[in-house]
Amino acid sequence: MAMVTFATKQDPWTTDDTMGTASSHLRVAGQKGGLWATIEAILKEKIRPLFTKQRNPKITSEGRKNFHPVPLARFDGSVLDDSTRPWKNTAIYTTSVLSWIISQYTATDKMHLESHFPLLVPAILSLIDDSNISFKAQGCQLLTQLLKSIRESGSDILIRTNLISVFEEAITPCLLSLPTITPEADSLKILRVAYPVLIDLLEAAYKTPSLRTPQSQIKKDKESFNTSLAKILRSNLISSFNHISSSSSISGSNASFPHPLLSTFLMTRICAVLNKLGIETTKYLQDIIPVLQMTLSNPFGTSDPALLSVAVSTTRAVILNAHPRIWKWRGELLAALCACWLHVSEESKDKEKGKALVGVSKQLRITVSLLKCTLQNPAAVSNGALDADQVYAKEHMDAELKELVDADPQLEQLLGPAVTL
Repeated sequence: MAMVTFATKQDPWTTDDTMGTASSHLRVAGQKGGLWATIEAILKEKIRPLFTKQRNPKITSEGRKNFHPVPLARFDGSVLDDSTRPWKNTAIYTTSVLSWIISQYTATDKMHLESHFPLLVPAILSLIDDSNISFKAQGCQLLTQLLKSIRESGSDILIRTNLISVFEEAITPCLLSLPTITPEADSLKILRVAYPVLIDLLEAAYKTPSLRTPQSQIKKDKESFNTSLAKILRSNLISSFNHISSSSSISGSNASFPHPLLSTFLMTRICAVLNKLGIETTKYLQDIIPVLQMTLSNPFGTSDPALLSVAVSTTRAVILNAHPRIWKWRGELLAALCACWLHVSEESKDKEKGKALVGVSKQLRITVSLLKCTLQNPAAVSNGALDADQVYAKEHMDAELKELVDADPQLEQLLGPAVTL
């Protein structure tokens, strides 16, 4: 226990010397054998007692989902009593010990992982459910480690224990830690671990089929995965992005982004989810494209090139993943890209500002080239035939682009010859 406490460099009390000494002792102890017996003893005798005063009604003592939980009192005074949570004050080494233990499971340690799983779950859930952002983040990091071990070992322990929904219900409230109630720095701290661990949870639950899994179940799991991803996209990512932004019109012409770092992070996660959804992205274009319009059309967007760059990348992800339906939204996309180009061109007249926007300009040209390529190569619909509207968009594309260039010659560089992708 003492050596493990000093084996993590991220802990503020650990120095290079203490970590070197601890790692050396742990290496020698591991070579002597009895590692798993020691780990089990630590979990049962040292870690579990720290969390017994704070029982989670959603799980049983065997580490399974409790289908008939006894609801807690509407207001429980123990919530404000840290004496029931010794891991927050006296046993502050707890998370370091748990992190080290979870790091010991390899792809061949499935049996040990599953036997220790009921001992790990209550501790991780207690950390995630805590009111303190730092402990929430540590709980999410531990769960990320555990899910990685579960996937590598090919275990279906999450399915057998029915704990997927329990973990989801614990993580989802973390996604509501947004300004102005939560400071931007704290919000980023928790969201940077909460969103990835929620995706990891879904992948561990629905995208780790065994050789014996029937095709019908694989298909059902894929549908469940996509449904859960879509819920995260619409109910959390997009709604959170809109919440921390301010706009007085649907078009987003008066939009502002008072929390640029957080807006950039959320846009990055939106892009990642779209790439995982693939063709399913087409179902949610009516939710995604207004967000892109609001961001790209922002007249003050050039003050934050990072957010603009991510928004352009997300636009490319939309075009690539939802290409069969892009023709229907070409007007909105072109309007947003052209507005962004004009703002960037105006700011680029200042040499200092222009340097930071060079990358955005190139990305805009690449994105427009991709959009033009998509419109020129419509996707076949039912029976292999082309939709009449797609054909119309293809045949009139050049005329529509020329109309835009005639309206503002500055768009010639953007809408003119294609660039190398």
